[in-house]
Amino acid sequence: MAGNWNWTTFEAWAQSVKTALTSLGGNKYALGGMLSEYAEHMVPLNGGSLINKNTGRVAFAQNPALETYAYLNSLYTKGLFEPTPQYDAGSPDWMSGNVAMYPGQLWFVTADNRWGQLPFELGFVPFPKSPTYTGDYASPVSGVAVYHIASGMTAAKEELVFRVWNELQLWKTDDGYRLEFEDTLITKFDDEAYVEAYLEIYDKIYLDIINALGISAYSENGWRRNINLAIREGTARTVMDQIKPIYEAALEAYLGN
Repeated sequence: MAGNWNWTTFEAWAQSVKTALTSLGGNKYALGGMLSEYAEHMVPLNGGSLINKNTGRVAFAQNPALETYAYLNSLYTKGLFEPTPQYDAGSPDWMSGNVAMYPGQLWFVTADNRWGQLPFELGFVPFPKSPTYTGDYASPVSGVAVYHIASGMTAAKEELVFRVWNELQLWKTDDGYRLEFEDTLITKFDDEAYVEAYLEIYDKIYLDIINALGISAYSENGWRRNINLAIREGTARTVMDQIKPIYEAALEAYLGN
């Protein structure tokens, strides 16, 4: 990235795409997918978070988050988003090639139950930063990788398996992992530019514990369900203030306070 992939250039790109697609006729849209997916990944690129585990605060109602919701609302009201989005594999409009951009995960690209059978080429761009954000790129993850070793073995076999597995991890340097990962990306994207874009941000992650507090994301009080509606209706501040105490109580219990 040249440092100019921010909200301003993102909106200008989406507007130009909308104009081009409108001339083709039919139901075609610049942006697709659930608004919560955009919010979750763009809030940290405005200097915020959803649940800040370091400060022990519910942050999805703080200014960086509220500014992000307001920005997404402005894009929605300008008709840049498809009206009937879906999670994961995406809406029928996306699947049939009538939406230009959709949020997703890397494994979607070749998975048969996600995007592996799409009849068009897929590329990659990261989520944009806000124009005022000067920090490092950051992508939220909701869990950490845990490796499991098969059970049912004798103690001696378990120790041997663990030692072999541990040695395998130590054989590879960081450069070795990166080169291997780059080779994998080349099999998923048809253009080297997409590979380079992914390599710039793939390891810039942090843990956000919003999904670890015991509140279903899609329940009546869940952040994801509520923010999808609130962004569309422009009521994010009110709605976030309503569910904030519920998350504060859950966070306090989670942290053992």
